[in-house]
Amino acid sequence: MTKIHCLKFGHNKKVIKMKVKNAFPTEFSLLRSNIFYLCGIPVTFVIFVMWFLPSWMLSILNMNRGLLNYNTTILACIQLGVLLITRICLYVAWDKLRINTIKYIAWCFAESVLMALFMALYLTLKNGNETFFSMVGQCSVIGFTIWIFPYTILTLSIALHDALSTKESTENLVRFTDSTKRLKLMIAADVILYVEANENYVHIYYIDGNRQKKYVLRSSLRSLEEVLQRSGLVRCHRSYFINPKRVKMLSKNSEGSYCAEFDVDDTPTIPVSVRYYDAVTSLL
Repeated sequence: MTKIHCLKFGHNKKVIKMKVKNAFPTEFSLLRSNIFYLCGIPVTFVIFVMWFLPSWMLSILNMNRGLLNYNTTILACIQLGVLLITRICLYVAWDKLRINTIKYIAWCFAESVLMALFMALYLTLKNGNETFFSMVGQCSVIGFTIWIFPYTILTLSIALHDALSTKESTENLVRFTDSTKRLKLMIAADVILYVEANENYVHIYYIDGNRQKKYVLRSSLRSLEEVLQRSGLVRCHRSYFINPKRVKMLSKNSEGSYCAEFDVDDTPTIPVSVRYYDAVTSLL
């Protein structure tokens, strides 16, 4: 299916379900973003243990038996295993869970708790001198002291990347405003077939996947003319603008009138006036 960069505002159905306000970045649902968490958190743990943790924390992992490196490696693998499971679940169930900011923060906190629990279980079995609940508290302190940094850095980086990507993509969209200058529709120029004037309204025909759709806007071609021309559309008739990139051919009927045929099945032909014929053909 062709990817449509399209937003609708108001009461009309969205082509792509994107909310302008209170939207959680979709970048977090991507596989690569989850891989960053999967790799970044255990690696950061190892780095912090080796160079930054205070001596009392190191003694918990060392167990006075020279097991610091060994236990650090095992604990990093435990974190990797927990994150592998939680991130796969998050990736698969993202749409069903309808993740928002609060849910995502709760998810990160829950997987941190799981990592601390499994780390505590391992250290309890390995040490034998500490109770499980005592070890849970110590692992939580060590873990959360370290994990706050990768979680914060990764989350802010992904959110920033998503914001920049969204800004770049929306800057390349055709912006349609109604007669009151309110933004109603943003859509990629290359999916627009044609725009038709109909009394006090404008009908915008575009492709969503393999289907042709129509958006009705209260406006006039005159007020949209500059936007349409700047986006590569050309006037072919006093009532029509067409996308020359979508025109398959110009045909001439028995009456000597020209019509534009599009590269999408079941799309009606659009008349091309003699006045605009040269302008249209120069762009084909």
